[in-house]
Amino acid sequence: MKAYNETLLRNEYALNVAKRLRLEGHLSENTYVEIQKHHAVVPYNPNIFIKILLFGFGCIGFGFGSSLTAMTLLGQSIWGFSIVSMLYGIAALFGLFFFIKERKFHFSGIDNALIYCILGSFLPIVFQIYETAKLQEMWIGALLFLPILLATCYSFGEPVVALGTFFNVLFIVVSLLMKNPLGKALLPFALMLLSGLTYYWTLRKFSQKTTSFYWQTALYWVSTAALMVFYAAGNYLVVREANAALNGLPAPAPEIAFAQIFWGFVGATVRCSLWD
Repeated sequence: MKAYNETLLRNEYALNVAKRLRLEGHLSENTYVEIQKHHAVVPYNPNIFIKILLFGFGCIGFGFGSSLTAMTLLGQSIWGFSIVSMLYGIAALFGLFFFIKERKFHFSGIDNALIYCILGSFLPIVFQIYETAKLQEMWIGALLFLPILLATCYSFGEPVVALGTFFNVLFIVVSLLMKNPLGKALLPFALMLLSGLTYYWTLRKFSQKTTSFYWQTALYWVSTAALMVFYAAGNYLVVREANAALNGLPAPAPEIAFAQIFWGFVGATVRCSLWD
């Protein structure tokens, strides 16, 4: 279920495009006024200072409410704390949906704060499951939290959450590959493959569809991060230093396997930069 009203988002986008075209001289004043009338209803979008203030109020309000709830309903039970934290997050989620609908919020500061706080309210139950099952691998905890992140990305399209989801997946992949020497050797190539596919899918495939409009900001953030990871994973110096750090090797970092491939990638990157 999408939290934000897509009609309002499209109105806001249309007004921004119209404003830019008017400033560039490609749109007459009369046409611009008509567009403003037609797309008058837009999300609440305060300036950056108000957003920061609202973000702070959102965090403080959520924290105060959760602390009061915990002190009122809980004893010393860790499971009780985890369950109540989750239930409080669910209640706050319904409240957030209501405020978004009534106040027309869209990344206005307070809704961003509540999204992050609600995600945080689910962490205790994940940690408790992790501890109770006596799990030893951190990537399993990340895997348990992944569905919550994906559902949040779908519902809100919040770019920071989308970025966190991307790096959560990378953490799981890296953790699995680090279990054996072959996985460590193939780690840069796996990161390049995963980030390359992510970049291609987010920027070249899905973002070209009209249905992707709702997540356009999140897609842009994730595609940018994927491109940065792709270049870092293929850079010879980065891979060599990372290999030494991960394996506890002394400085200077020794030569790495497949060095010629990484040097070739660096050379290709430089040539592409000069060509551009």
